[in-house]
Amino acid sequence: SGRRAPGDMGDAQYPVSRHAFEALRPLCAPLLEIQEPEVLASALDRLAAVLLTLPPQGVHACADYVLFPLLLMVETWAMHRLPACQYQEAPPSLRSMRVAERALTCINMVVACKGETGWKSQQFTAILQQLVAAMAVPRDLSCEEIRLSCVCSLQELCNGCQVARPRACEGEACASDQSPSSVVDSEPSL
Repeated sequence: SGRRAPGDMGDAQYPVSRHAFEALRPLCAPLLEIQEPEVLASALDRLAAVLLTLPPQGVHACADYVLFPLLLMVETWAMHRLPACQYQEAPPSLRSMRVAERALTCINMVVACKGETGWKSQQFTAILQQLVAAMAVPRDLSCEEIRLSCVCSLQELCNGCQVARPRACEGEACASDQSPSSVVDSEPSL
């Protein structure tokens, strides 16, 4: 396949990202296979402990790999609480509020490692969508810890947000580079 694991030889941060990937892989790979909520919550606690030990640039290099199961957990938890739930067959571990709390804690830790390049727009959008979905769960079906974790992650995601620009914006001035007044001034007048 065309995808490379973080830390492959083409990666400028090879030693750091390879070390992070080697530490995270055994913890992330089985996450979606665990059926029991308490076992999954413990696995997420171990993941959080390892995330704390890794350099931010290594975590950022592995963000897609780490975030995939975490965002899926949060999505399943949030969707399961909606009246027209499509996830009735979700395993108990993915419907657990404790698991959702732990997954959000790990997401917050990954989001805090945004790296020098910021987030690719697809990463930013995926994280934002799942955090907003979790925030949209009615208060009586959620808990304050989940809401607080979402707010902290959203704040970290948006605080000093640096989303990688598409190549079309490189070279010439991008419309987003212009101040509001220069955008207005550049419009044709009648």
